[in-house]
Amino acid sequence: AVEFLQLPLLVAHTVAFGVANIFSYLLNSLFPFCMPLSVSRYFRFLAASLLALTLTLGIAAAADYSGLDYLHGFAIVVFTVPVISFVVVKFWAFAKPRTEPRSR
Repeated sequence: AVEFLQLPLLVAHTVAFGVANIFSYLLNSLFPFCMPLSVSRYFRFLAASLLALTLTLGIAAAADYSGLDYLHGFAIVVFTVPVISFVVVKFWAFAKPRTEPRSR
């Protein structure tokens, strides 16, 4: 996108994140979670993705600020962010709809 469309780097990365996120939502909806597509569910998925991005950047910055080697920060990210992301996506973004109790 940078060379072909002559987009600035930040714009190209933002577009790439958006396309990858939509594609990831579609595949997660259809295969592991088997849920119908939904705009509200997509926005929860997007929020979970942005949380994972924020955690990744925050952990990397904290590790760097603390003087840790970047590989230690990377290891912390690799072993924490996917787990947190999966839990948020499974139990919030793709949570099964609650069934209301039957009235008597």
